[in-house]
Amino acid sequence: MHPVDAILQEYNVTRYFFNKTYGFNINRLRNLVIRDTPVDNLQVSIIHAMSQCFNISMDEVYFKLKQYETMNK
Repeated sequence: MHPVDAILQEYNVTRYFFNKTYGFNINRLRNLVIRDTPVDNLQVSIIHAMSQCFNISMDEVYFKLKQYETMNK
């Protein structure tokens, strides 16, 4: 599972809800997952939106994403 999907699942948020709530194109997260985009290449705007959505700091979001990335390798 891609780290983006893993963190969304942890907080019980769907891709659709996240994209709609934070004004991203509906396919934005889908494309990141399909392309298997590394966490280090995620745009800051996505990490910032996740921090707002999950009510945690951007550092915490990045750290969790990196943990999920490491677990999947």
